[in-house]
Amino acid sequence: MDAAFEILLETDQYLVINKPAGVNVERLPQGFPSVEEMVENHMRGKGVKKPFAGIVHRLDRPVSGVLLIAKKKSALKLLNEQFRLRKIRKAYQALVYPAPAEDRGILHHWLVKDQKEKRSEAYPEPRGNAKEAFLEFERISISAAGEGLLKVIPSGGQFHQIRVQLAAAGWPILGDAKYGSIGAFKQDAIALHAILLAFEDPVSRREIIVTSLPGFLPGPSNLSLV
Repeated sequence: MDAAFEILLETDQYLVINKPAGVNVERLPQGFPSVEEMVENHMRGKGVKKPFAGIVHRLDRPVSGVLLIAKKKSALKLLNEQFRLRKIRKAYQALVYPAPAEDRGILHHWLVKDQKEKRSEAYPEPRGNAKEAFLEFERISISAAGEGLLKVIPSGGQFHQIRVQLAAAGWPILGDAKYGSIGAFKQDAIALHAILLAFEDPVSRREIIVTSLPGFLPGPSNLSLV
């Protein structure tokens, strides 16, 4: 596997990596680097003739962090079922500008996916085929420049949910120009990182908790990963 792909945990059933920003999860015809391709190459390097990289869940291309990939179809089926039943726990960390005035809270919106524009719209009330979305946030710190470091936990996993809900609240993620950020960030990246994923091992049935701190933290942080 490419050195940029840090392996956080590997078993016979699945692989958990620290996905870098700028990498697509699924293979695309446009030639973007993909997690799917890199995992297959990693498995070939271990002698697997016909590798299987099952997509359990996704992170947007400019988002980094913990990502789970099934290595067997049987594991993919069991892990997908956990996501469907919302038995998975996820947490993210984001840098936003400006920072929220509140220490913590829950954002409540109704989201509509715009397939043509590849973005979501957030509304304060139900409309049409909009889906209800909640986003729990905790403000960890505020920089001298007014950037807020947040821990966020979404309910479910709707398209661009974290990005659009934070932007709708007036706190776009740094670097996320699609949702109104005017702050500069790294190329092909936004300041959103999946810091925690908790799921049930498909064989042992034990809860597995995998964590990863983002590379854009300014220094030591009191951010709770669990």
